[in-house]
Amino acid sequence: MASTACGSTGQSSQLSASSSSSKKPSTTKYSLKCIERLLEEAQNTGDLLLSNKNLNEFPSKLAAKYDLSDTINADLSKNQLVEFPKDVCFYDSLEKLTLYSNQIKSVPDITTSQLKCLRILDLNCNNLSYLPPSLCNLTSLQVLTVNNNRLVSLPEEIARLDKLIQLVCLFHYSISKKKIFN
Repeated sequence: MASTACGSTGQSSQLSASSSSSKKPSTTKYSLKCIERLLEEAQNTGDLLLSNKNLNEFPSKLAAKYDLSDTINADLSKNQLVEFPKDVCFYDSLEKLTLYSNQIKSVPDITTSQLKCLRILDLNCNNLSYLPPSLCNLTSLQVLTVNNNRLVSLPEEIARLDKLIQLVCLFHYSISKKKIFN
């Protein structure tokens, strides 16, 4: 598996990886060379496996060196992403996008020409408080998982997702003890 090929290099590198100068370095055991190897492998296999790499943003500048448009599976789980990686919206063949266990606060507006093949979207364990109605432009979506977020509702447009066969969403309401015991 690709993720085992890249271990500790003794180097500490900034893995916001789209820029390596202006932000303070994150402590990570993965080098930029490791990320580049995984991006190259993704170009060859269609599997972008960047799970558990301590990324705080998608490595856009590094990824631009590779043709990832035919990526079928993108696993960016268990990182520290705050933003949904917009770059993946342009992966024409993407069928599965795994973003669980990050810190993503919002999902961008998605047009009908983006992510046409996406069947599985896992957004578990993030900081989402809202899903945009444009998420319902994902007409091939079969599985949507959004547990353990700050959602209090889903967009009405979700009913347009004709192929959706599994929706996993538990709502978490803030209820004070005072309201419970009065």
